[in-house]
Amino acid sequence: MTLPLDGVTVVVTRPAAQASRFLELARAAGAACIPYPTLQINRILLDDDTRAHLQSRAWDWAVFTSTNAVESALEQCPTPLAARHAAVGRATARTLERHGVKVDACPQSANSEGLLELQEFAALAGRGVLLVKGRGGRELLRDALRARRADVLELEVYRRSVTAPTAAAAAVMRCTGRTPRRRTHRAMRPSTTRISTPATISTTTRRRIAASTSVRGT
Repeated sequence: MTLPLDGVTVVVTRPAAQASRFLELARAAGAACIPYPTLQINRILLDDDTRAHLQSRAWDWAVFTSTNAVESALEQCPTPLAARHAAVGRATARTLERHGVKVDACPQSANSEGLLELQEFAALAGRGVLLVKGRGGRELLRDALRARRADVLELEVYRRSVTAPTAAAAAVMRCTGRTPRRRTHRAMRPSTTRISTPATISTTTRRRIAASTSVRGT
């Protein structure tokens, strides 16, 4: 039986601790996978001022922007953080639920715009909102919540940093005859094996992975 990704080599650049699910799905769909992590996730400990602000009032919402935000926050903060919890994306929602946290809002689209379209976030005047996120990144969600007159406290609980691939990963890439470059969507080797990264792999390919494994929302 021919699988959807037979003949495709996927270079998985996700942090090592988060790559296993994608590797499992891609391999089940027939792809040859090369783990090649280029980023690592480091937890940021909340400082005393932030902890004091966190404890200064009862919060109406805690909005988690990613699975990393969930893991890094719950390692150092008691739950529940707020009366209600929102997740940007289904993967983030599943991570919260795995930790026993009820998810009260989750947009269909895993981005800030999707969350802001939810009815629950239409009227926020005077409401306290914890924005649990990584350092840096987009400011749209924070700015929009404040524009709706919410009292927003940002909890920056992790940072991303560039890391050198392991010697083993580099050796495997040398054997394939190619080193992945940023912003490269798909490169063709002389043998016509396609090399993709999970961050840039096409929507069609993602759907094939999901369909071949009967798993949605990955």
